[in-house]
Amino acid sequence: MEIELDAFSGRPNPKWTLSENEGSRLLEKIASLPEVNDAPHPPGLGFRGFVVRSGDQSIRVFGGRLVSEGPGPVKIYRDTAGVLKELAEDARERGFEDVVGGSSRR
Repeated sequence: MEIELDAFSGRPNPKWTLSENEGSRLLEKIASLPEVNDAPHPPGLGFRGFVVRSGDQSIRVFGGRLVSEGPGPVKIYRDTAGVLKELAEDARERGFEDVVGGSSRR
């Protein structure tokens, strides 16, 4: 599973790969989220969230929502489990705090 930090900055977006266990845990967390119908407007400049890629599925994480695209219809989930927060913490630990802001708590 690949994670892409989506930052409209004029530079390539940072990407990293999760282990099989980390990826499975993240997909289980996403599968438990409530489905909704209201997609947020995509952010503009700067930090815009994350893109999670697993096989032919792409999940955009931003604005309190997760938008899943891939085989089948687009699905939108409310981020009640803190997926954005978890991915931002992971990004900080990987040295991208200048992009996502804040500091690591671990």
